[in-house]
Amino acid sequence: MVMKKIYFISFVFGVIFMVLSPWIFTRPALIDNFDFSTSGQIGDTIGGITAPIISLIGAVLVYLSFRAQIEANNNQEKALKEEISRNKKERNFEIIMQLLKEEKEDLKSIIYIKNKKEYFGRRSINVFRIDLKKSENYTNQTFFKKMIFNDLKYVVDAISFIKIKIDEFELFENDKIILLSKLESFFETNLKTQISDILDSKTSLNIKKRPKFFASLELSLNIFDLKDSINADSINTVDIKTDDDLIPVEISI
Repeated sequence: MVMKKIYFISFVFGVIFMVLSPWIFTRPALIDNFDFSTSGQIGDTIGGITAPIISLIGAVLVYLSFRAQIEANNNQEKALKEEISRNKKERNFEIIMQLLKEEKEDLKSIIYIKNKKEYFGRRSINVFRIDLKKSENYTNQTFFKKMIFNDLKYVVDAISFIKIKIDEFELFENDKIILLSKLESFFETNLKTQISDILDSKTSLNIKKRPKFFASLELSLNIFDLKDSINADSINTVDIKTDDDLIPVEISI
């Protein structure tokens, strides 16, 4: 800002000097050597004196115009980069929100069949974890072929995947906090207690089958204990509700 004022003042004085130079140089001089009023070619004399000044002012103006253009280009480039970054962050936020929505639907679609009855969502997991403790089940190879093992593993793996993507994606800081809060609240509300109980049963009963299934469950319990997990006091959590009170439906087998 200061330099612009200096440039402007210099330009004004230069213009004033050029306008007044014919009058100045045709005045009687105090020193004979600087008296140009008797010059035969006064126009050539004034032109020869003012030409360097005009050229200098022209050079300064060209420099200022180039500098202004470079500054404008830099500002435009910076604004473009900021716009691209903002659009990318907004797009990443929408991607994670869509993944969270799909995760909710995946949980609701988990099915567990027992005695010709279908259980859905969180209720299916509750019934399953109770049955896992029964000796006639955890020692039965057929029991471990039930689809709920694959379905629950898929849901749990998806939570770990979403958590990793939230950490990796370029996001606004507040959006990142919101997404982590939603994901952790979803896990705490719908899965954490059930998974802990299933893992306790696995340990107490020394279950060896389905090692990948139990490994995924163990990972999910630790995923929010990482150093970049959210601070619970930084934002109010937002619950993602699920239909956990669905009534069993009779089916024919």
